[in-house]
Amino acid sequence: MPKRQREDEPKQAPLSALAARRLRWLTAGAQHPESKEVERVGKEKEEGKALELSNEETHRLREVEMELKKGGGSGGGKRVVISHVQISSGGGEAVPTYSAEAMAAAPGGQGGVETETDTKVDKEVRMSNFTLTSENYIPAQDGSCVVRMAPGETLVILGEYELRVRKGAITISGAKLTRQSGCCQVFAPSTHALPEIACVKVKRKGEDSDAEVLFTQAESGIRNLGRTCPVANGIWVPVGGDGGRSFHPLFTTSAPLPVLTIPKQWEETLGGIEKVANPGNTAPPVILLSGGKSVGKSTLSRIFTNRLLTAETYPRVYYLDVDPGQPSFTPPGFLSLHLLERPILGPPFTSPLLPKTLITAHHIGYTSPREDPSAYIRAILALLSDYRSAAPTDPGPLLINSAGWIKSLGLELLREIIQASCTTDIVYITSTLDHLIPIMDVLPPTNPPRMHVLISSATSENARFTAADLRTLQTSSFIHYCPDTLRWVVKPLAEIQPWRLPYAGTHPAIDGVSILHEEDLPPTELLTAIEGTLVAVVEVDEDEESITETAKIVLTPEELPYLPTPPAPERSRAVGMALIKGVDVEKREVWVVATLSSDDAERLRGKRTVLVRGRLELCAAEMVAGVGEDYTRPGVPWVSFGGGRTGDGKGSSAWRVRRNLMRKGQLGR
Repeated sequence: MPKRQREDEPKQAPLSALAARRLRWLTAGAQHPESKEVERVGKEKEEGKALELSNEETHRLREVEMELKKGGGSGGGKRVVISHVQISSGGGEAVPTYSAEAMAAAPGGQGGVETETDTKVDKEVRMSNFTLTSENYIPAQDGSCVVRMAPGETLVILGEYELRVRKGAITISGAKLTRQSGCCQVFAPSTHALPEIACVKVKRKGEDSDAEVLFTQAESGIRNLGRTCPVANGIWVPVGGDGGRSFHPLFTTSAPLPVLTIPKQWEETLGGIEKVANPGNTAPPVILLSGGKSVGKSTLSRIFTNRLLTAETYPRVYYLDVDPGQPSFTPPGFLSLHLLERPILGPPFTSPLLPKTLITAHHIGYTSPREDPSAYIRAILALLSDYRSAAPTDPGPLLINSAGWIKSLGLELLREIIQASCTTDIVYITSTLDHLIPIMDVLPPTNPPRMHVLISSATSENARFTAADLRTLQTSSFIHYCPDTLRWVVKPLAEIQPWRLPYAGTHPAIDGVSILHEEDLPPTELLTAIEGTLVAVVEVDEDEESITETAKIVLTPEELPYLPTPPAPERSRAVGMALIKGVDVEKREVWVVATLSSDDAERLRGKRTVLVRGRLELCAAEMVAGVGEDYTRPGVPWVSFGGGRTGDGKGSSAWRVRRNLMRKGQLGR
């Protein structure tokens, strides 16, 4: 639709085709300084097209150019690139003279020019300072490539790949890798800041400081998560990129992505802690990472872990993850203790394939500790006990990744963690230093830990992905990961063959079913309450009191063993997560899709196992995956295709939220 003009404005004669094209060049910046060379107008002359412009058209083109130059000071306009082209008086060829940038005011703004052309231009942003030549970037037919980098050069890659340093040294996500590091698998999706690969100087005499790195394609199956989880769509390829390759080096792009760069302040602080952590000086340190939400605690924890592991100070690092909303190595709703001996080069949702060893995990069932702070603290105390049991034989520093709740009761929970873990160093991340640091109020009066305050760096995650999106992605990743094949097998849940676990008989695999904070649930409603839900697979100690110490098992009409209160963390541990696909009442079996290997599932028959349901939700897209456009798909569970609007189906009512805010004296009860 043509734009309206003022009534007092004189109407101008329409432009010729040549003048209109010249006007589009000026306003849209068709000739960017980095783009291809300006086409010669003389070619059109050979085709018989007239090149002469009328005096009125020439005057109007100059007015447009002057207005675009003036528009830069009006603010709020669109960014355009103007390519100035000198036209010879004889109507010959067009010769580019220079390029400049200007700000064109928005339509209707002061100093703006109303035109019918689109002034939006995608400006190329440089992602890597690596200079691409035929000698330092050697691609192969199988999709791999060899990159030769000089000290100071950086390279950013999007996708999943394996890297092997052939010569020199590089850094990536805080880890320093050399030829002795071997093959490392890297996951770099656009959901998080992309790791920057930098060449660093080698301190050894006689060695060349240049680095040579081999990048090869990786096919783990994780790039197929978008088939059932919409959050995973488009996170592995750049805009307009080829989805056939597993990784894409980014040199320049018109759609820039966040890049993980380590600030100098972070480098100095982490380096100081590393010196103190020398095994010859003191015992392994206990380091607590704290801060508010979305300040980069998880990113800092990966960077610090990688630095400790590759600095050869300790051969191992213990990682205590007490953030149930954004855990690093488990599905949401779990607290865990892991032993790490290799660098972590991937975001949390890729953790099923990252190198780690699970020591113990506990299920609290919520994404925030405020829902049940007493159970939260009990689980942390149990994990710290396991760390103290393992540390004497295999010493190593303990890194605690805390939750982002640093106010009110959350601050009191931090006090409990600091005292129970005997924290030696606290790294507190804040977005600004203009306000007080709340954690200072809960430090112990005697032998307080050393405080290190860091300013939050650039975004560690893509802004278009919320915390709920990342939890959905992490849950789907664990559901579709197959521990037997070490790959992601992504297909609709209706097509996945479930494990059939007996809950009755002489050797049952399921000894109890529990629902968090639903003590008043009638046993007759248990079957309805667990079908199609996510549960934790909890292994309980062999003694009889481990299950019945708080409540006795009640049999439902289907003979399901109902346990009103879940097992205590001191006598149990979580071994995985499962989706209850259905219950076969006749055969007394529970059908589950679990994050367990075949051997782990078989061992459940010889263990005392309880399924515990929390508040973790399954993505709706996962439920309806595989349903056709005509909404006809036999065998799809949990999905109703009725057209009613009353909302009287299962799960239509709102959740009952319990904050359970308690006083400080009640935490230990």
